[in-house]
Amino acid sequence: MEELHTNLATEQRFRRESWWQIVFPVVFTSVLMIAVTIVIIALGGVQGLSAAADYAFVFLFFVFAVLAVTTAAAFIGLAYAFIRLILVIPPYAFKAQLFMKQVYEKTDEATDKVAQQVIAVRSRAAGVDALRNHLDPDTDNTTLEEIKVNGRGTELKTS
Repeated sequence: MEELHTNLATEQRFRRESWWQIVFPVVFTSVLMIAVTIVIIALGGVQGLSAAADYAFVFLFFVFAVLAVTTAAAFIGLAYAFIRLILVIPPYAFKAQLFMKQVYEKTDEATDKVAQQVIAVRSRAAGVDALRNHLDPDTDNTTLEEIKVNGRGTELKTS
């Protein structure tokens, strides 16, 4: 199996960028939040922490309220669009249904014609076999039903 050769300079640059763009902001924000929590507890006690938690809850509530209103507006818009489509679609659906009915009828007619030809050929072949057996009863009695068609041609089976 082939080994993947990496460019050492590119890999080092990627690691440095991922540190500054991903790891450092997460660690810095976590340390900052822990520090702010400690300062709030030290300066305001439990009541200060409770007030900060209340403000944080209100901030998160507004963020989620905006998301909820946006989602509700999207659902209402989709419902309205579907209602409008239901009013517009039935005539086109009826036209599509009529077209599919025509396709079915034409296909049914074509398969009936093919089946009639197959039945006619088989009945004529059976009549020829019956006539041949009647005229020459000493034949090997190979019928057209006993002919097997495979990918290389025909193969006669005798009884």
